[in-house]
Amino acid sequence: LKTIINALLNSIKQLVEVMTLTVFCLMVFALFALQVYMGVLKNKCVKSMPSANLTNEEWRA
Repeated sequence: LKTIINALLNSIKQLVEVMTLTVFCLMVFALFALQVYMGVLKNKCVKSMPSANLTNEEWRA
């Protein structure tokens, strides 16, 4: 029983280290993505939608 408990504690310590490294890498990736894509999806020009139904030809015109 003592051996099993020690093995469990050691594995939990190693799991915490791996999770810490994973969270750190994800945070770095998220910060990089925020800097790269900051404002890219804002202020896009879009066609205003008329109130009437349009055919495909009228929409493309």
